Amino acid sequence: VTPDPSGSSVSPAVGDVVHVNEVVLLENIETDKVLMSSSAGLVQNAFGTECSVFAECIVDRDDVQSRMKQASWSFVNDRWVDAVDDAEKLRTGGVAWKEDQGDCFRGGADFAPSRDVAEDDLLAFKGPGDDERKHLESLYSGLARDSRTESCHGRVWSAVRSHGIHGFRKMRRNCLHADIQRNGTLLVHTFEGILVNMGVRLEAPKFADLCSAFAGTVDETINYELLLGFLGGIMSEYRLQTVRRAFRKLLKVGPGGVVTVETILELWNPRCFPGVKSGTLDEGEACRE
Repeated sequence: VTPDPSGSSVSPAVGDVVHVNEVVLLENIETDKVLMSSSAGLVQNAFGTECSVFAECIVDRDDVQSRMKQASWSFVNDRWVDAVDDAEKLRTGGVAWKEDQGDCFRGGADFAPSRDVAEDDLLAFKGPGDDERKHLESLYSGLARDSRTESCHGRVWSAVRSHGIHGFRKMRRNCLHADIQRNGTLLVHTFEGILVNMGVRLEAPKFADLCSAFAGTVDETINYELLLGFLGGIMSEYRLQTVRRAFRKLLKVGPGGVVTVETILELWNPRCFPGVKSGTLDEGEACRE
């Protein structure tokens, strides 16, 4: 069942296409029950982190609109994103990388660099200019003082960080693939699904505040690029210089901007790792980390 803007529902016909980000209600035609989600808890299963669910018969069809939040579904998870990556690989002949394949890549003909990579080609050397930095600092400072963003660092940041060093890359990747308009925004129910997949289930008022603070230019959308930028903040020039020194060293040994894990481990000193410095990890554990 697909709700139309007036609040009523339209029964689909066999063969109808369900588009990405389309609001869908799942109704059992035998029992007339609608599948809904509950904010009472989260469930871990083969698909990741999901809401607990239940089915309920809605006698008054007008009540569907008032309960749209509970009855709306968005299926954006790692498996779906990997399927999009595979389809893009077939379309472009490129190489798709998946987290579950690990980081141990030893290169090969399929991944041969096509040209030399210069410093200007790397994001590490493309920091914001003075005017842009001042604008972003002012923007992020205003958001930090906004009470509606309280959940960002209190809930979202800590939950995504719990996924490890690839947590934010994983979340950004999910957002990018769900953003079929490529305009940096998502429908709010789609973004809520991505948050749940990362283990974040906000109470309705908190989620409404978040959507209001980072509202897109179109109703019922959220500017995920602004939200992720706010969470990441602006790296200081001192730290950027440290990152750039590391990239310059890699560029010398990585033609075309491609290096192997073995090369990185040869150049990296694990004794500089915070865990090794504090004594909580040995050098071997730091390398595996």
